[in-house]
Amino acid sequence: MSADRIQIVTAADAKYIVPLLVLAKSLAVNLGEGASAVLHVIDGGLGRRNRRLLERTLGAERVDVRWVSPPPREWFNGVPVFGHVNVSTYYRIAVPRLFPDLKKAIYMDADMLMLGSAADLWRMPMEGRPLMAVQDNNSSTAESARLPGYRELGIAPDAKVFNGGLLVMDLEQWRAGGIAEQILDYSRKYAREIRYWDQDGINAALAGRWVVLPYAWNWRVDCGMPGKSTGLDPEHPERQAGVLHFCSATKPWHYYCEHPLRATFFAYLDRTPLSGWRPRPPLKALMNRHFWGARLRSLPLVGRVWSALRTGAGGSSS
Repeated sequence: MSADRIQIVTAADAKYIVPLLVLAKSLAVNLGEGASAVLHVIDGGLGRRNRRLLERTLGAERVDVRWVSPPPREWFNGVPVFGHVNVSTYYRIAVPRLFPDLKKAIYMDADMLMLGSAADLWRMPMEGRPLMAVQDNNSSTAESARLPGYRELGIAPDAKVFNGGLLVMDLEQWRAGGIAEQILDYSRKYAREIRYWDQDGINAALAGRWVVLPYAWNWRVDCGMPGKSTGLDPEHPERQAGVLHFCSATKPWHYYCEHPLRATFFAYLDRTPLSGWRPRPPLKALMNRHFWGARLRSLPLVGRVWSALRTGAGGSSS
């Protein structure tokens, strides 16, 4: 395996085949001139048919796909799992052990879409540190993120924290420093206090030891709030964003999603073997309060009443 090839790792199961194809195609289209890559997929249960779909998507591209079995479940005994997240979210911290021959890798969540040059991201200097990531815009510091145990661990309250969706990892440093083991130990110790699963552990283990990437390389899109500004030009997001991250519970491939950047997602899907696929309305759509609530709020009178209630009836919205 050539050392100069871009090494990208992701994880997915059968429920994520649609976004996985989009991620793969967007990587291939936006690799950068003369670049080539390997997409390593930690297979959490894709199945033979879905594997073939991905292989066909990348068949004529400069991206090779490699299939990797998930790490043993016992690696993660005792780590907190709750809400919509299962143990697969911890797979990213197993990357140094799953790929002992790699020196460096970019881990990307499967709900991401590459718009910038993957080669440009790959060539960014790591400044001798074990990680590059994008600062979390919602919970920007250890204190605001309520990072468990940060004072006990000697982490400054204003230490920056990052979003774990995209991680550029120096795998040699991770292995030499036992970073994955530190994260697991932290996760077990603070299991009752953790809010963001493995992301809290990575931030605690690497506080002050990571390079801050420009926000464009992990541009979080909240598909649950179609009217919320992303800071992007909906017609030309590629002019600003390097990576779109559809990080909310509602995703572009869900029936309820109406976000303007959904069109960008399907433009890439239509360049894969699933061209033309669109989500069908599930029966529960008729009972979904978010789906109907969004439509009611789009009515002028209802929208004004809703806004007044949200800001305090008769009160100032400033």
